[in-house]
Amino acid sequence: MKIILSFLSLSLILGCSPYSPELGDIPFRCGQEEGAEDTCPTGYTCQDQGPGDKFCIRDGYEEPSDLTPGFQCNKDGQIEPNETPETAFVTGVGDGEQSLNYPNMAICPGQDLDYYTLKVNEGESRIYAEIRFNSANGPLVLQVFDAEGEFLREGTQPPQEVDFRQAQVGNLDPGTYSIVVFSKDGDRNNYSINFEVN
Repeated sequence: MKIILSFLSLSLILGCSPYSPELGDIPFRCGQEEGAEDTCPTGYTCQDQGPGDKFCIRDGYEEPSDLTPGFQCNKDGQIEPNETPETAFVTGVGDGEQSLNYPNMAICPGQDLDYYTLKVNEGESRIYAEIRFNSANGPLVLQVFDAEGEFLREGTQPPQEVDFRQAQVGNLDPGTYSIVVFSKDGDRNNYSINFEVN
């Protein structure tokens, strides 16, 4: 679906929160801050993309069509924007929590990237992450990176479990690690994600 920006976009932008303005062309779900609704960075406008779906669209950008009839994205605006390692959502794993589950995440639109960070502390050396999704909407990819952005592992599919990907990395040094989820084929999809460190 092509996005047509109106001249009213500027008035909407004035109410947006001051996230980094260099988030690229990939649309991401509008943020939700206390006392405000549908917040976007400067230079982006929060726009409806279907029932209950609102995304920050960069001014002048036309989004490719990836809309599946009848599909509705989970509302995960509380973790957005998290399209880059620099804007990754901080999970809290390694900061008082050894494991956490986020059940209602979404890759919406299909070009979305969801980055998360977690910490490995002294005495810990292993990261485990898993995602569950409906493969009928298209496969999702799970990848793990170190603090320097070096690729470590891609999630694999256990036998007979097409809706599941898991990644485990051991012998790690203490530090901050990133996990990214995205659509292999540019399809919208909902998912849950689980993190563990030990």
